[in-house]
Amino acid sequence: MNDRITAERSFGNRFFVAAVSLVLVTVLYGLVADRLEAPVAQAERAHVAVRLAELRSAVLLMQATMVAANDWSSASQYEGSNPMHWLDLEPGQGQYQGEMSLEEARNAKGKWVFDPSRKVIAYQPQSNDWWPQQQAPALPWLQFRVVGLRSEDSPQEIKALTLVSVTGADKQEGGTLAIEPSK
Repeated sequence: MNDRITAERSFGNRFFVAAVSLVLVTVLYGLVADRLEAPVAQAERAHVAVRLAELRSAVLLMQATMVAANDWSSASQYEGSNPMHWLDLEPGQGQYQGEMSLEEARNAKGKWVFDPSRKVIAYQPQSNDWWPQQQAPALPWLQFRVVGLRSEDSPQEIKALTLVSVTGADKQEGGTLAIEPSK
């Protein structure tokens, strides 16, 4: 009996102890989460930069193949193509989800997808820190497209391939979101 009274005096009300513990854990979590947010965002930006470098390298390699063969006749077929195929990535590898519309992949935060209708390779950031004034656009994706560069002398002929950034415009045209090149 003395042991029970001693235990009750030592630990007091168990609900009070549980509540204080929960408050302490919540406060500590808040402090740690704030400090970890910046490194996680930096890691995500580094991941995107590395993947973009890989994609640009794949585009340059495709261009080098055409230069080596001295055959630019097939260059137009590469405009708007999926550069993930050139990296030999299958869906599910390296955070690449595959080919689907951006609307279908709306829950693919931190993933890459290729939208065949828009002809863009896109990445959905895990946070809205990527967008100005913390406001994500209607389609919160970083979008890139393979385009052919043409000379002024002969605009029909492609002289080079490159990967460019595109943005989702806020205006609706014909029921779909217009995508225009960024400036």
